[in-house]
Amino acid sequence: MGEASARPRREGRAAAHLGIMCALLALSTAIGLGFHELGFADSSIISLYILSTLLTATVTSGRLYTLLSSALSVALYNFCFVVPRFSLESLDTSYLVTFAIMFVAAIVASELTNHIARNAREARRTAYRTSVLLETNQLLQQADGPESIARIALGQLLKLLNGPVAFYPAEGDGLGSPLVGDGVDEAMPAAIAENARVNALRALRSSKLARDAASAGAAPASAPPATADALEIVAIPMGDGLFLPVRTHDEVFGVVGIRAAERDIDSFELSVARSIIGECALELAREREAREREEAAVLARNEQLRANLLRSLGHDLRTPLTAISGAAAILRDDSGRLAPEQRRALLDDVYHDSLWLIDMVENLLTITHFDEGTVKLALSSELIDDIFEAAASHLANQAGEHRIVIGPAEEILLVRIDASLIIQVLINLVGNAIKYTPAGSTIQLYARREGAFVRVTVADDGPGVADDDKPHVFDRFYSGARAERPADARRSFGLGLALCRSIVEAHGGAIEVHDNVPHGAVFSFTLPAEEVAIHG
Repeated sequence: MGEASARPRREGRAAAHLGIMCALLALSTAIGLGFHELGFADSSIISLYILSTLLTATVTSGRLYTLLSSALSVALYNFCFVVPRFSLESLDTSYLVTFAIMFVAAIVASELTNHIARNAREARRTAYRTSVLLETNQLLQQADGPESIARIALGQLLKLLNGPVAFYPAEGDGLGSPLVGDGVDEAMPAAIAENARVNALRALRSSKLARDAASAGAAPASAPPATADALEIVAIPMGDGLFLPVRTHDEVFGVVGIRAAERDIDSFELSVARSIIGECALELAREREAREREEAAVLARNEQLRANLLRSLGHDLRTPLTAISGAAAILRDDSGRLAPEQRRALLDDVYHDSLWLIDMVENLLTITHFDEGTVKLALSSELIDDIFEAAASHLANQAGEHRIVIGPAEEILLVRIDASLIIQVLINLVGNAIKYTPAGSTIQLYARREGAFVRVTVADDGPGVADDDKPHVFDRFYSGARAERPADARRSFGLGLALCRSIVEAHGGAIEVHDNVPHGAVFSFTLPAEEVAIHG
């Protein structure tokens, strides 16, 4: 990671370039010897060495290899092709001019080639940096949460700079645990890690001073320039680097530490790095705003639910409680004036109103547990016929003149359910049918197999559910805009069907409502089926 690890890489690259140069010179010499044997002109052989120098300039970096290739080309041509051959002595002084021209031509050609190669490399680097910046914007739009945003920015900075990077998130006036990019030693010594944190904290505080000064309209003398590009160059562990604040005009989200141990970061790279960090800051700001909007929406929804609950409690509980207290007062003050039938009727009213209050409170408590996520399903294998019988038995006293009919199933239907909760669903559905259908109506319960589920149906022959109400009947506190209301309007609390949906969906099923033929309503829901094990 430091100078010690960078030196072997540089030495390996130098050896590779030197090997390429020697290979090109050896190939040119071998071909030149063939040309000489075939009687080709010396200019052809000289061109081979110039070509070798050009190729060396193209595939290697730095002028050293080009100059060395030019000098060796002259020496090899003198040694192999100038009389006396295989000697560095030349009997003809005119060859000195040839050597000089050959050397200068090779140098000029190689410099031009180096210039073109440098321009091509820079163009490729510029295009790559630009593509990294564009890719950053696309990736950040797909990020999910602050940590995902920070890691995407770190990955893009690593691709851009090819050096270790780290992100220190702001937490109050301090910094949280850093997120590190690939290539950063997370197990660095404690003293070095603490030094990095101190430098990052300095950058954070400087950025906050700049932000506060910009907000106040004047920068204090000790504060750095109040701009988004204000950077503080500090020493970071194992090399020199930069600490850049991740900030918008009014918020600092953290600090990014960048280190490039092998080379300096040029101005264009720094500009792209700042752009990436700026995109990261904007995305963090958007994510925070979206989260705050969502939290505000949840709070508003909860507040609306609370208001609806209080309004419903105030309206719907008053009537049964008034009836109970009135009946109790009459019974308490009775001095034998009431006939037994009258006393019985008053006691029945108290009893039924009490049952309604108990059911309402049970529904309210259960749906609250679902909202809090504290409901744990006690799943067991149950016969659907047994569930029907249990629900019908519970509703026997409420049925009155209504007939509850359980339809026989064509096969044994076993379901995997929380029996008490599903019984409560049936009680709510059948109870609604009793409330909203006239005396003498028939309520049917039946079930059938549908693939991996069992569909349970509660059908009545009452007035049915209005089309405008169907999309909302399972919403909380909704009791129907135009539905037939029973005489005791207190029974419009609007939690029973909402609770049914919560329970059915917790079992992995779905609930729906549609019209019965020729009239009435049909509520049906699905439950996970379980295969019946037959032992024989």
